[in-house]
Amino acid sequence: MGAIFRSAAAFGVDQIWLVGITAEPPRAEISKVALGGDEIVPWRTATWAEAFAYFRENHYTITALETGSNSPLSIETISDPNRLALLIGNEVSGIEPEILTAVDQIVEIPMAQKRSLNVSVATGIALYARRVRS
Repeated sequence: MGAIFRSAAAFGVDQIWLVGITAEPPRAEISKVALGGDEIVPWRTATWAEAFAYFRENHYTITALETGSNSPLSIETISDPNRLALLIGNEVSGIEPEILTAVDQIVEIPMAQKRSLNVSVATGIALYARRVRS
């Protein structure tokens, strides 16, 4: 989470929503890697239902970053990058199938060989791709 906060601060993310089993500040482990990002980027905890309700009500494009056969779009094709709610899954199992069925789009990072990245690295790449398109 520390690296995600750090990347979020670097790329101007408005807010991080922590959903599910996620470490949350203040925690020494997060602060050590975030290098202040956890103090710059506002965050909140929520349930999936609360998060989806907010994003829908505020006209965000809910976009899941996920690999696999159900990921037809490249990260470079993110639609509406300025009103984007980017969902990032956990390291082991990604985003739950029932959540994937509720999103507006699923995007993936094109990879040459290995079909997996550390979640914080994938987040940084996605945030950079969003910035380039906005």
